[in-house]
Amino acid sequence: MIGSKTQKKKNKLSLLGLSLRKQKKLHVFDDQTDYLTYLQADAQDMAKSLPALLLAAERVASTVAQGVHGQRRAGIGESFWQYRPFNVEDSRQKIDWRRSARSDALYVRETEWEAAQSLWIWRDSSPSMSYSSSQKKIKKGIRADILALAISHLALQAGERVGLLEHMQSAGQGRMMLQKLAHALIENREISPNEDNLLNALQKLPPNAHILLISDFLDNPEIIEKRIKILADRKIKTSFLCIFDPAEKSLPFKGRIRFNGLKNELPVLIRRTQSIRPDYKEKRNAHFSYLQNLAHHHNWQWLSHNTKNSAESCLMALYQMMDRPQHMTKIRETIS
Repeated sequence: MIGSKTQKKKNKLSLLGLSLRKQKKLHVFDDQTDYLTYLQADAQDMAKSLPALLLAAERVASTVAQGVHGQRRAGIGESFWQYRPFNVEDSRQKIDWRRSARSDALYVRETEWEAAQSLWIWRDSSPSMSYSSSQKKIKKGIRADILALAISHLALQAGERVGLLEHMQSAGQGRMMLQKLAHALIENREISPNEDNLLNALQKLPPNAHILLISDFLDNPEIIEKRIKILADRKIKTSFLCIFDPAEKSLPFKGRIRFNGLKNELPVLIRRTQSIRPDYKEKRNAHFSYLQNLAHHHNWQWLSHNTKNSAESCLMALYQMMDRPQHMTKIRETIS
């Protein structure tokens, strides 16, 4: 929720999944020219964000890459898995001309090995991910974008295929794939996720794929349980990266604060915010203990990251966690 003091100075607070999100203005267009002009300006703004995001991700990845070695695997496998549409990053040698001849589109023949060696990333774009307790601190969503691209960079260097869940039909390889991932992250940064679309995308993951879920995981447990059930039933290798702002852990605010929800909750006025701190911490700890126990039950990996810490320290822990067998991985948290 958002906390704002009734005094002149306002504080902002995320309370178990609700935080400040910048609202875009509603645009009304008189004609097609106005609309195209708006789209062009919006695209230019997006293009300005792309180099900075890629640069930040590659800087973080290069720092971590100095301490790790690639895990490139030989062989392409023989067991057929599926046909999928041809992408620009695919080699022409992969085109199945017999299948393509039966339609107007080009298709690639994908083997089980290729499908299995794919890393899929889901980056939560819920309003709560745009929260930062201070202008000096990075927003959770931006840190999530950087880490998503940085781990993708390392995976692509190791010969893995990478895809962005919900926004890509297939995983891909190569330098262009990293730019494609960056574009998709930026384009969907302000779009709240559709739960039905997400569940459908989870159902379509190839067998034995690896998925990395990046979120603050502040949804109701029932919602997260549905996602986990699909992944467990399909035996998908799963890793969780939980990102939180330091204020969300400590609730450092004091005084009279009105909390406004971003998910249709009614506002709540708390006269002495510090008085609810023990109950808040207890509820927060119970929420994440439950989720971590769910992950542990399925031998899945869980990493928590405090945005006050460096992206490099998180990426190193994440890479090492994902690189080892899941049954050997313990739930861990970066220094908070």
